[in-house]
Amino acid sequence: MTDTAPRQQKNKASSTQRYSQRVRQLKIILPVTAGLLLVVIFFLIQPNTANAPVKFESATLTNEGVVIQNPVFSDSSENGEPFDLSAASAREDLTNPGRVYLDKLRASMTSRDNILIELVAPKGDMLRTQKTLTLSETRLNGDRVPVSLLTSNGYRMDMHDLNVDFDKRSAQTDKEVTGEGPIGRFRADKMILQPDANQLSFIGDVRIRITPQNKGGTQ
Repeated sequence: MTDTAPRQQKNKASSTQRYSQRVRQLKIILPVTAGLLLVVIFFLIQPNTANAPVKFESATLTNEGVVIQNPVFSDSSENGEPFDLSAASAREDLTNPGRVYLDKLRASMTSRDNILIELVAPKGDMLRTQKTLTLSETRLNGDRVPVSLLTSNGYRMDMHDLNVDFDKRSAQTDKEVTGEGPIGRFRADKMILQPDANQLSFIGDVRIRITPQNKGGTQ
């Protein structure tokens, strides 16, 4: 009974540092325009619009199709932000020309205010005619390797997949998304990337564990 007061003080201090909230929708305004992510992805399906060529280690013809090893593409957006695209391999399906399988995809862009945004995906399935791209997670030695979106200002989001429609200028996932950043930790049933609004929308049973910033170093 003697430790009741200290325990209450500890619980009170903990509640001031973080608290959980359940909301129907969460919108995060990214310091780096969300549209930059789509700009990066667009170059995957229309690389001929760029001035810089795609560099690669080797290209071989196999029974499954043309396989390009370690393709790398670097250029800058219309606003002058430099970006890089790379993959461990890219294979175009011989039985379905226009379908490209990507392995270990990484896309990155640095904004004009020097914030880096990265998209990392274990697998990609691109349909040039339909102008769609599906990025998917995988498992390595029993461990999940998700599709991840990271920014140098502290955000990280992990997804099971990400579906991009180039004609509609949209990217979304209907599966659970988890993440963390300056606002704290969060999860949602789905996520929609809205480039025109410069935001990511998290929808459906959104749960946030908020960690307020300690201002002034005192409580």
